[in-house]
Amino acid sequence: MLKVGAFFGGDSSEHDISVITALEAIAAMPSDGVKCIPVYMRDGKWYTGAKLVNVRSYMPFCAKEHEEVFLCGDVLYKIKRGGKAKAWEKLDCALILAHGGTGEGGGLQGLMETNGVPYTSANVCASAVCMDKFVTKRVLSASGLPVLEGVKIAREYDEKAIEEAEKAGYPLFVKPNSQGSSIGAGVARDRRELTDKLALAHEFDEFALVERCVEEAEEYNVGIFRHGGKLSVSEPERPTKASEFLTFDDKYMRRGGGMSGSEREFPAKVSEKRRSELKSLAKAAYEAVGADGVVRVDFISERGKIYINEINTVPGSLAHYLFPEYGYTELLSLLIENALEKGVNSEKIYFTDVLNRGKGKGNG
Repeated sequence: MLKVGAFFGGDSSEHDISVITALEAIAAMPSDGVKCIPVYMRDGKWYTGAKLVNVRSYMPFCAKEHEEVFLCGDVLYKIKRGGKAKAWEKLDCALILAHGGTGEGGGLQGLMETNGVPYTSANVCASAVCMDKFVTKRVLSASGLPVLEGVKIAREYDEKAIEEAEKAGYPLFVKPNSQGSSIGAGVARDRRELTDKLALAHEFDEFALVERCVEEAEEYNVGIFRHGGKLSVSEPERPTKASEFLTFDDKYMRRGGGMSGSEREFPAKVSEKRRSELKSLAKAAYEAVGADGVVRVDFISERGKIYINEINTVPGSLAHYLFPEYGYTELLSLLIENALEKGVNSEKIYFTDVLNRGKGKGNG
């Protein structure tokens, strides 16, 4: 029996969306030969239990109704009364379902690597790169891929930083540098609005990203994942929006929860040339950052010119709706198979005589 830990939640602005993604994924997990173990992360603690598959368990969440667990090596331990721990389940794989910094910034991936647990998402480096939107732009640009130039502004900024951002010309788009779901984002049409939008973005992140706002832009998304040594690239989708830019509500609060419930045109009604360009750029971006697992690449089009906007290494609903030819259960099976095949990179210990030679030194 394959033991798969489904890790979700976490302390990020995308916590609730992660819960939706997890409930969908757990319900779609293969039932033959696989045991899925929900691991809900909240306030620095991990919880498990059958009740976690019910959305009502989070409204509100009561920690006492669930069992607390932690990971040591590749084994999940349950914390019993009195603080005693007991080995419970040995994990074969971690299904990463946490959005935002908790699951996309590389920290959770690093924890899994440290404990020798294969996982389904991009590695530590690729996750960290894609979580930082400014760094993503630098990496993609260095690879010859099209991006909108941006300016990174710290929470404590001066007049020079404002002037640097204004060089792109108003209107400007302002968003937290390392957050997703358009939370804390907005459009500034003058300096007063720019300072207001910076204050909003800085509520969610130490740094804000400011870039030229592409008005009346077309937005496209393309999903991509690795399995069996090859890449599967989805048809492009075109999200439709009710607001000036694709907001959190546009993404998650229309027609039910999750990105799969958002208003969208799929496949996007575009020319064969545009379709090919979007799929080719998605694949190039995936390779440029060294991604793995399933990824959603988001694009902006301005008067026919395509720019890569973001790379989501743990996309909402795992972007399963972009791969109808597989179905969610098959997609999850392929992601888990890929993770197991990839395994965990571990550096071989190189033992030397240096400790024997230094015996006794530094003890006094």
